[in-house]
Amino acid sequence: MKLKTKLTALAAALAISIAGCGGGGDTTGDTAGIGGSGFISSGTITGFGSVYVNGVKFETDSATFDIEGDTSSNQANLSIGMIVKVYGTINTDGTTGTATSIVFDDELQGPIAGVIYSPALSTADTADSVSFTVLGVTVNADRITTNFDGATLFDSTAGNLVDGNHIEISGFFDSNGVLHASRIEKQSDSTVEMKGTVDNYVDVSNFDIVRLDSNNSVIVTVNVDASSASSIEGLPNGIADGAFIEVEGTYNSGSNTITADKVESEYFEIEDTDEFEVEGYITNFNSNSDFKINGMSIDASGAQIEPAGTALTNDLKVEAEGQIVNNVLIADEISLRGGEIKIEAPVSSVDTLNNTLTIQATTLPDFITIEVGNETEFRDEVNDTEPFYLENINNSMHVAIEGFELQNGNVFADKVVVIDGLDGIAVDGVLESFDAGAKTVTILGATFSALDGTTTYEQNDVILAPNSWATLEPKLNPNTTQIEVEDTNSDGIADKIEID
Repeated sequence: MKLKTKLTALAAALAISIAGCGGGGDTTGDTAGIGGSGFISSGTITGFGSVYVNGVKFETDSATFDIEGDTSSNQANLSIGMIVKVYGTINTDGTTGTATSIVFDDELQGPIAGVIYSPALSTADTADSVSFTVLGVTVNADRITTNFDGATLFDSTAGNLVDGNHIEISGFFDSNGVLHASRIEKQSDSTVEMKGTVDNYVDVSNFDIVRLDSNNSVIVTVNVDASSASSIEGLPNGIADGAFIEVEGTYNSGSNTITADKVESEYFEIEDTDEFEVEGYITNFNSNSDFKINGMSIDASGAQIEPAGTALTNDLKVEAEGQIVNNVLIADEISLRGGEIKIEAPVSSVDTLNNTLTIQATTLPDFITIEVGNETEFRDEVNDTEPFYLENINNSMHVAIEGFELQNGNVFADKVVVIDGLDGIAVDGVLESFDAGAKTVTILGATFSALDGTTTYEQNDVILAPNSWATLEPKLNPNTTQIEVEDTNSDGIADKIEID
């Protein structure tokens, strides 16, 4: 697997609500679908043993589970990558808690259309990322970031992610209304589900459900006929323009119409609480005291930001912690999630006592220390081992890391995924330094050599002309340039150096 396509940290749009366990929100009801006594956390499941959400290990011995409205569900029905809301309490240590209830609802469900792989998928290759639409909504998935049900959906021999297949998606919307999938699961039936804002209401048999970007511009419109719906819930005044709803039914692509079996409100104001955590992408950023995550208003003017020095801005994936006051999260801590650093390399050692692993980036050798925590998601794509934790990793494994650099020079991993390693070593991060005479670049302390005639030099997928170090060098700016190095043979000589 290559690292060409990087996960771009993008903002969760107004089009998402926490109660849809990651979804919905648009401009009506910023806290759509969330609330109620004891609601304390909304985020992605990163591990089990209990349930890990937003870096908190929630004990679930006495918890109830609501999976897509099925209250007879249990913890076994949950999966890593699902975005859930947790009711319960968080202990004073901030890393443990007790869940009284965990609720999951997918963000979008329907048929795939317009699949585009990057790089292009062949019978002998595996893509890094893929883009497609479901009910007109653009969806992006990433091989490391997105969890899949069963075999990888990027496997060309599996043929899972193809036009016409029905899937269920958990994820977060960005400011352009693109849904970034945290989990995808194939569906055997043709039921569709979509959240959005009611628009152009004529009557119950003729209205639109629309998705909006963070500028309140309509980007997706689907007609709805709910005249035969068996259930219309949470709308005491009936369906009306501006209501934020979820529609479930069947879809006719020819008429772009959902014939609804069920319509329910996704609006619910959250109660004031002393402890609340939410994961998502910053959008509508005006200042540290005025922005949104998942449509929720955030005031982080007094927050500690981790890692220190991180500038809050639109399109940054974060976790916010604090108290809810009048539907505003007064954050006391903002922590970066995801990250622009991508590494693929063999494991050198594992230290479970200090929650670290080291990876060997070059033949010199150069080692990079990776720190992990409750927030870190572990997966084994080679042996499909579940559950999978740091203690299951050994130095015979090759891993893909996604994360961000800490002040001590280590990398904090948001994802650690065991992969086959057939593509060798790859490191993607900010250029630390370069040596023009020796033709070397250093990233995260790992130094790679370049060799004209062997190394390909690229900028944004385009081979530099002439393809030589002399053309690359003027574009290298230490501590500024984002650079990716691929060393397919793991011999310390870069096969490709690409800058953004």
